[in-house]
Amino acid sequence: METTFKIYGQSALDITSSVSELIENGRWKENLIQRSFLSKDVEYIQSIPLPQSNLLDKLRWHYDKKGEYSARSGYRLAVRLRDATIRPDNAHKMRWWKYMWNLDMPPKIKIFMWRTFHNLLPVKINMKIRGLSIDTNCPICNEGYETSMHSLWSCPNAKNVWNQWERGRNLTRDRNNHIQDLISHVYETINEADFIFLFLLKWMIWHSRNNTIFGRNQRPK
Repeated sequence: METTFKIYGQSALDITSSVSELIENGRWKENLIQRSFLSKDVEYIQSIPLPQSNLLDKLRWHYDKKGEYSARSGYRLAVRLRDATIRPDNAHKMRWWKYMWNLDMPPKIKIFMWRTFHNLLPVKINMKIRGLSIDTNCPICNEGYETSMHSLWSCPNAKNVWNQWERGRNLTRDRNNHIQDLISHVYETINEADFIFLFLLKWMIWHSRNNTIFGRNQRPK
């Protein structure tokens, strides 16, 4: 969270919620924050000082002391991000992508895998973020927000699939709050054949989801 400005876990709040909902009478709503975020996120959120008077929201550029964007500050950030590619975590990602593209499976499954990892699937939460005014509940189970993680892993329909595969039953759900965490976790813990099978199952779950939504009865090709 320190460098990416993203929370570590998946918040229990609605995706459209604002920071003001976490504040009351100039103080953080500690109980709400503790119920809605992981402990590490709670620590960072509550360490942010709050103004003592009401101020209007305005856009600020974090990478400048005055909060103002300039071509110079943008260039400095670009250079810093470029240089970051030599760090160990990025080297790990490069090994992961090389591993993925060399897997023996159809290109469309690899593209699906790539879109899944980058959270580019057209699930309802992503469509809401892109500006569509839609209900964000899962269209299959109606029991939670339709994120990529929910659609492919946590939805009861998906769980029924994973529970029929011994490897799927043994994969830990608790430590993986986002689909990227899950993919990284299984990449490090299962063999290549099982990894391929896992993504074939994800592909079938996604295909089944689309068939249900759009009223089709097609087999995955």
